[in-house]
Amino acid sequence: MEKSGSPALRPRFTAAQIAQMLPAAGATGPFVFPPPYNTNGVRLTNSNICAGGLDCLWYVGYSYWRNTNNHLGLADMLIFLGTDPSRGGQGPILLRYDKNSGAVENLGQLFATDSAHYWSTGEGWYFSGTQPTTLYTMVVGDSKLRRFDVRTKQFDPTPAMDLAHCPRPRVCPAESAYLIQAHSSDDDLVHSATVQDLEWRRLGCVVSRARKFVYYAPQAGSTLDECHVDKSGRWLMMQETRATGADVNRVVDLQTGKVSVIEDVDGALGHLDMGRGYAVGADNFNGLPNATILLTFPVEDTQRPIGPVVHYNKRWDIVAANHIAHGNGRALSTSSYACGSNASRVADMADEIVCFPLDAARNADGSLDVLVVGQVMTDLNAAGGQDHDNDDYEQLPKGDVDVSGRYFIWTTNLGGDRIDAFLVEIPGERLMSESVLRNVKLRTLKATRP
Repeated sequence: MEKSGSPALRPRFTAAQIAQMLPAAGATGPFVFPPPYNTNGVRLTNSNICAGGLDCLWYVGYSYWRNTNNHLGLADMLIFLGTDPSRGGQGPILLRYDKNSGAVENLGQLFATDSAHYWSTGEGWYFSGTQPTTLYTMVVGDSKLRRFDVRTKQFDPTPAMDLAHCPRPRVCPAESAYLIQAHSSDDDLVHSATVQDLEWRRLGCVVSRARKFVYYAPQAGSTLDECHVDKSGRWLMMQETRATGADVNRVVDLQTGKVSVIEDVDGALGHLDMGRGYAVGADNFNGLPNATILLTFPVEDTQRPIGPVVHYNKRWDIVAANHIAHGNGRALSTSSYACGSNASRVADMADEIVCFPLDAARNADGSLDVLVVGQVMTDLNAAGGQDHDNDDYEQLPKGDVDVSGRYFIWTTNLGGDRIDAFLVEIPGERLMSESVLRNVKLRTLKATRP
């Protein structure tokens, strides 16, 4: 535990330290991050996942798309990952992680080789927030957001959303278009997605509930980056870019239709994730270095400050929580927290997984707690996972948090020539207030009594 802005410096692990820490002989399974972390990690994949030991694993999609299922009350966790068939992979695959023994089992490929899904990276796919075996999938060029049961390997015959059912041009644009960047409420009832035409232009955002559609075009003079329905299904966050290059948020109340506009200089969020009735994300114009703020809905005032700071860095060249992950988002409470990760070339930054509370009362004195969970173990100069576009994007961890908030999953090259997937257990109780922690311990004690 430390405070936001702490001057504490930790060196990156050396290759020798990583080799000593991980399971022997490249095996999958549990390990322990050494001090000062002392957290439990799990190696999920190794060279056996790719034919010939090639670098076939795709990076974990993004921090707001869950690669892990709703495993609450279950002994096992299911995990999907994408592998590249052209580099020795089998397309999207399914893993099973035994939460008691720490054993990892590769359950194999999810799709037949003649399926368009077989060739997908899996980026933009995500597990349902409630249904343990339901995976939301999309393929480039398709108008459908589909539900796929990872156990039966069957699609739901009724798509979660199909742009073909949206009235055109009365509601949706008349152009031939398809869906990307989908999100769903945790109750699986409300879905949002970006609408993109065949020329890769992002036309707007579509929201669907019970096959009833509403469509939002970007504001005049702006282009759409993406849109994101919150976990309650009531609030929609649209991220747009002005012709000047400035970011702008539009927050839509899907019940009333009211729209609030937040300009970049007033605190429009950059990288973000959604809870139930709130968002947590980067405030690029905050006076604190690389600050993350909490934005609650409805937005009563769109002028700075629009939300309290929940995390910041010690210097401007350090962005520890670059990719915000809040797959554990529920109604905002004293036990709410979000996490973030990054990889960098900053010499004195260890590139760690960090988590921080969203409780305003806990942060009232301005002393912001940070839980430092472990290192991502990525070398941006190493060959493993290098981007085909010659940038760092595919090597960045962009990890996501499971529904319980107890696990963080990411991909890393370990400083070598391939990337692998890892889990780390988040000791989230360290971020709870004493009163909340006492209640949690009491409930646990009662639940275990004979």
